[in-house]
Amino acid sequence: MKRFSAIIAAIMLAALLALGLAACGDDDDAAAGETAAAMEHTEAPTASTPAADLRVTLDRLLGEHAVLAMNAMRQGHDGDPAFEATAAALEENTVALGEAIGSVYGSEAQDGFLQMWRDHIGFFVDLTVATAGDDQAGRRAALDQLAGYQQAFSAFLAGANPNLPEDTLNTALGAHIDQLVAFLDAHAAGDHAEANAAYREAYEHMFMTGDALAGGIVAQFPENFQG
Repeated sequence: MKRFSAIIAAIMLAALLALGLAACGDDDDAAAGETAAAMEHTEAPTASTPAADLRVTLDRLLGEHAVLAMNAMRQGHDGDPAFEATAAALEENTVALGEAIGSVYGSEAQDGFLQMWRDHIGFFVDLTVATAGDDQAGRRAALDQLAGYQQAFSAFLAGANPNLPEDTLNTALGAHIDQLVAFLDAHAAGDHAEANAAYREAYEHMFMTGDALAGGIVAQFPENFQG
């Protein structure tokens, strides 16, 4: 499998911060977790306000990011030809997240977000390639890159919003990374029950992250979220 950045360059390649079918075989680990987890978040808000709309948008995009990232990791590990289509969908999700950031913080912050977000997706692809090839040195290098991203992105978000403590962001990003790594490792080991559990946990975590980010943004710019 090609490095993700090269694939994205061919089909085009970022909350913040950081859906398959029941496990009928090796290609479908994520499905049961996806369907059940998605059903848990179908309740519509009772009223539409700017603050509620922001929360729903971030929850949806971040949840979608986790789902698409894990699907791409599974497909990449297995050499599934659906990988490139999933990678393209992941890039669309990245752009939408960048636009959400840009709508609040401007184009410079949007560009910074997109660069770092795309980098971390590439690190997960490196990890997937190394795992599929039983390349332990490659795995260690990819995990080190993800740890560096975790620190840098936490500082980036905390610098943009004083209501988002860097330590809290670091913990949240660490959980996201750990969850996706757990999913990949379980899938690679053929442990479909564990892969489904990790899939659900990663998806759920993105909604908590979206809620926290939205709350911090609303607190920072209350005049933009009245009503």
